[in-house]
Parts: sequence; C-alpha cells; structure tokens
Amino acid sequence: MKKSWFAAIATATALSATPVLAVETVTAVHAFSPNLIYTQSFLEFVKKVNEKGAGVVQIQVRGGPEVIGLPQQPDAVRNGVVDMAYTAASFYGGTVPERDVMVASSADGPYARANGGIDLLNKIHQEKMGVYYLG
Repeated sequence: MKKSWFAAIATATALSATPVLAVETVTAVHAFSPNLIYTQSFLEFVKKVNEKGAGVVQIQVRGGPEVIGLPQQPDAVRNGVVDMAYTAASFYGGTVPERDVMVASSADGPYARANGGIDLLNKIHQEKMGVYYLG
C-alpha cells in the first residue's frame, strides 16, 4: 500500500513540475492623478498592452501618488517594489543628472530613438539606477 501511495505522490509531483507558460505580470504606478492627460495616455498604453499581450504579458496598475509618493516612485522601481513607473525624470534628477538633456533638447522621441539618444539614456539609467528606460 505504501508503495502505491509513493507512486501517486511521485506522479503528482512530476505532473505539477511540468512547465506551464505563465502570464508575465508587470506592476506599475503613475505619477499623476488619473484625470490628467499624462496619466490617461499611460492608462491607454496599459490597455493596449493588456489587450495585445493577453496570455503573455499584462500590466497591473497599482495606482498613482496615493499609492507611492511621486518622489519615492523611482526608488520603488529600483528596489523592486513595482516593476514600472510612469513618472517625470525631475523626480530622480539627483541620481541621473543627464536627464536634463530631455528638458533642454528640442528633439522629439522618434528622432531621439532613431539616432541613439534613447539608447544612450537607457544605458545611463541602467548604470546609475539599475532600471531600464523605456522613453
């Protein structure tokens, strides 16, 4: 009797160890109130990712500054409290002073991406904060 119980446990364990493709969930916060256009555009982005990423990736928005204060959001990403923050670079200028180029430049996002500017900012963010800069 003990032998068949062990076999049942071994079989159940083997079946539960079978790889299953899981949905990757990315947690996020946003810097501003939901009624502002900045947040609305982010929430629209999240909606599109969640629709097109069904079964693969989903973004779970935890809220805005009521959940994690504006100045704490960059560190929350760096420390793994959340995976993503839709925030202004002004809130981490002391850590990444190169972010001033975003304010001083007249280049738009598509131009900066095509010419390596976003890649450079990403490299700097990874070196100084340990985070990936999306744009």
